[in-house]
Amino acid sequence: MTTRVMEVMNTKVPIALICGSTCPPQVGQDGIDHPVLGDPSGIDVVAGFDAMGFVLGSAIATRLGKGFLTIRKAGKVPVETDVVDFVNYSRRTQQMEMRKPAFAPGTRVLLVDQWVETGGTMDAGIRLVERQGGVVAGIATVCIEENEGAATYRGRYRCSTAVIPGTAEQDQCNRKTMDHFAGFDPARCFPEIPERP
Repeated sequence: MTTRVMEVMNTKVPIALICGSTCPPQVGQDGIDHPVLGDPSGIDVVAGFDAMGFVLGSAIATRLGKGFLTIRKAGKVPVETDVVDFVNYSRRTQQMEMRKPAFAPGTRVLLVDQWVETGGTMDAGIRLVERQGGVVAGIATVCIEENEGAATYRGRYRCSTAVIPGTAEQDQCNRKTMDHFAGFDPARCFPEIPERP
């Protein structure tokens, strides 16, 4: 499968999409304009993972004019749910849940999360979507690490990532540390506040 990538402010570094702080509006705009995986008509709904996937996914859903669905850590959804066990990035077993029913069979779902490290969380979402008869239309994330567990997604699904495979940034993600974090000053991301009289 072809991997679609995005650039953020004309660079290949996922500047503020990882930092979790406020950022210039263009960074956020670039981040939600690109992960449409081609023609957005191939996407019926966007699903975001608890919790950063809610932020990224809802912005992408809004930009695409699609509905938004949450995939939550178990015990958070106050209606009937479908629940799956998975092993998270820290090697602990957890559960993910999605309301039941979440959509009609055949619905094409774009899965959105901040980071795919081991692939356990993404696998849980894929299983939840497919168990309800949905079709995974693609995966949009800041980074998919290059390891056996996560790499299978690039071969099976259309993927949109801020971090381009084979780059220095991908290597940094694989090491779980971004070089630009060393000099990161959160105050540089604070919004400008006009002087008050």
